[in-house]
Amino acid sequence: IIINNGTVTGGFSDNGAGGIHVEDGARVALEDVHVDGNASDDDYGSGIALYNGASLVMSGGSLSNNSLVGTWGGYLSTGGTLYLKNSEAILSNVEIKNNQAYNDKGEGLAVYAEDSAVYLNDCIIDGNGIEIDADRRAPGISTIYIDDSTLVATKTRFTNNGAYVNLQKADAYSSVIKGDGTTNITLTECVFKNNLSNDIIDTSRTILMATTCEIVDNNSSVFEGYGTITFESCTFGNNKCEKTDDETFEPAILFYNAVLTFRDCKMGDSTYEDPEDINFIDCENAPNAGNLPASIF
Repeated sequence: IIINNGTVTGGFSDNGAGGIHVEDGARVALEDVHVDGNASDDDYGSGIALYNGASLVMSGGSLSNNSLVGTWGGYLSTGGTLYLKNSEAILSNVEIKNNQAYNDKGEGLAVYAEDSAVYLNDCIIDGNGIEIDADRRAPGISTIYIDDSTLVATKTRFTNNGAYVNLQKADAYSSVIKGDGTTNITLTECVFKNNLSNDIIDTSRTILMATTCEIVDNNSSVFEGYGTITFESCTFGNNKCEKTDDETFEPAILFYNAVLTFRDCKMGDSTYEDPEDINFIDCENAPNAGNLPASIF
């Protein structure tokens, strides 16, 4: 199926995608299509859902203003705007903006991928999860959630994402990208700026390679988790995770047996929890082991 131009809007579902539902090996190509203003009630993918070998190629257009609007009570909502299970999505020059969740918890507010592959090229991930209510809490919220999957992002900007978290709550926890299960994440020439979350990247059993990325001016820690993690030729600066009530620093990185390497990076004003356990190779402003307090790494 090939769709050129147009808008998919006003859709609502309590059994799958609010906008576009693709499954059983079907292939869909969208060019300059806007999936805008759809909703899903306690289910998967308020914008687009892909199941069972489906594939999506999307060029231009947007996934925006889609909402998870499920009731409270502990349900784990997933895939705020794009949901994949055993499927593949290739997005180029697509804006994923202003998608929100109105639940008490969930994963993958912008993108959720399980046993799948997601490719983002020159995309904008902006303003997702920014509606924060001081009386609510949202443990386990992520903007992009990758489980036993592959994420490849190139020249993609991650800005102003809040992952719907209230940092005043002790058990509130969020990330811009969360890798779970046996996952591979490759980030090339990406920018992370002005995000509000506990961590930019949170991983488990993940292989991460970030090259020539800029991670600056975030109210977030940079990394927490474990796996084999490499940052190469990246730039860091003015990243700090503060509670919104008393402006105290959150705990920094918990290694969990991570192999963490920075190679040829500009570390800026970064501070660390356990610098002696980090491999610094030809980095500017790398620390002297044990001399810095905990803050962002």
